Amino acid sequence: MVKKNLLHTDISDRMEAELGRMLDKIDKEKEDNVEKVVIDEALQEERIYSAKETRNVTRVLLISRNTELLNPVKQSLEGYIKISDLFDELHILILMQGKEVRNPVLRIDDNVWVYIATSRHWWGLINSGVNMVERQLVFASGFRPDLIVARDPFESSLVATLLHSKYKKSMQLHILENFISVDFLKRSRTNIVRRFLPRFTIPKFSSVRTITENMRSFLDKNYKIKDLKMLPRFQNYKNFLNFETTLNLSNKYKNFDKFILFVNKNDNDDSLFVLLKTLQPILLTDRTIALVVLVDDKNKSEFEKQAKVLNIDLQVIFQKETTNIRMEDYIKAATVLVVLDTDNKNEELVLKSAAIGTPMVLAKSEAREDIFVHRYSAFFCNLEEPTSAAEGVVNLLNDSGLRNKFSILEKKIIKELFHDNQTKYQEAYRTSIEESMFVEEDTGVDSAQT
Repeated sequence: MVKKNLLHTDISDRMEAELGRMLDKIDKEKEDNVEKVVIDEALQEERIYSAKETRNVTRVLLISRNTELLNPVKQSLEGYIKISDLFDELHILILMQGKEVRNPVLRIDDNVWVYIATSRHWWGLINSGVNMVERQLVFASGFRPDLIVARDPFESSLVATLLHSKYKKSMQLHILENFISVDFLKRSRTNIVRRFLPRFTIPKFSSVRTITENMRSFLDKNYKIKDLKMLPRFQNYKNFLNFETTLNLSNKYKNFDKFILFVNKNDNDDSLFVLLKTLQPILLTDRTIALVVLVDDKNKSEFEKQAKVLNIDLQVIFQKETTNIRMEDYIKAATVLVVLDTDNKNEELVLKSAAIGTPMVLAKSEAREDIFVHRYSAFFCNLEEPTSAAEGVVNLLNDSGLRNKFSILEKKIIKELFHDNQTKYQEAYRTSIEESMFVEEDTGVDSAQT
């Protein structure tokens, strides 16, 4: 048999045909043999909405591969919404690759249930997910949820469309990552094949939500979707828009006039080592510039050794936060902030710094490119070309007018794009999802350039 290199072969047509056959087979099996009346003990245990009969109740099935939803400490969507507060009744189906778990049904709150469907292979999650839902949520009176929300355009969407086709419930798709990016392909070998699934799944949804404008725009150009919007975004910036500090770095470190700030927000020390090398020419050229690093003590000695080797040790200040001086004080007092990591903690750092109004040099990420414009409201740098960070730093250090412009625009962006009221944000988020219940089904695809 001749083996094909999937990296260099367009297999989308074959994938769609094979998916069609697989889904037809699964659907036929369900029609022939469905367990109609199996009620989980937790649902029998308590009629949780007996006291709410005077109002309309929205019961939602959320389907996701995000296993963080199994963590009782992180029961949230997008990091801001406690899921138990989102709907009257919420059922969460987690599609998890691996062995079957001992307790696949969990009641995590008065109105929240989690069901874990497992399979050794990613494609097996579709059948496993449908089976789990029909065992737990198909009653004598019918399918319990009023609305189905798929949190990815892959396996979750396939499960959602099968359930929607059978039980005629409204559904909505959430696209939370850029599945057409090179980074997505690098993340997992299976993504080489999975990236073709959105061509098949997206056209089946009348209501789609994204978390970035870039993805919303891509879908708008390539698909016909009746109800296409971004999910509401939240950032608690209210306390930082007019943030003031008593910290004056020039008074604290009298040998320096301008300060580059780096905050080490995770365990990835590589970015700081890269930054030290990147900034060496700038620091050697002007000895009145200092690099202030907020860092834990555990790796401080290694950084100090590196700075000494580069002959910039006198200009690199390793500083810990104290009770009296917080990270926000350093952000406000700094001339420029450099952020080279793109994880969630650093994304939060960027948004907080924008609200404070500190000019920034940022490693590119989809979320950042969706909010800021290169050379207009922030400088972007390429991690594969670290010297590009130095260019942004030099431009900002040498131009006070540009720094002032960036500061004004950052605050304006935060005000316009983000909710700052938790209650209003939660209401907007819930409304955005429930809107799918009022959208007629009439979608198609022009061209899916995945």
